Amino acid sequence: MDRPSVPWQEPQNGRAAPYEKNLIASQLGITRESFSRALAELQKIGIEVQGETIIITNPLRLADACLPDPLIDTTEHILQVSK
Repeated sequence: MDRPSVPWQEPQNGRAAPYEKNLIASQLGITRESFSRALAELQKIGIEVQGETIIITNPLRLADACLPDPLIDTTEHILQVSK
């Protein structure tokens, strides 16, 4: 996805996703309702939702929660990110 050309402000308490929720859901191949339910779960581990704005309030906690599960995830599909 390309970044939108419309200017937007960063919230003071995190990073905001510059896309509407229905666009993100469409790119993920899920319904907006399913995406909203997933966001509700993610609010427990480091995001905040304010209307159409998704704010990552705790990126380290969110990243830690998104680590692959060796029981269901295969390592050949995991990207290595250098720091």
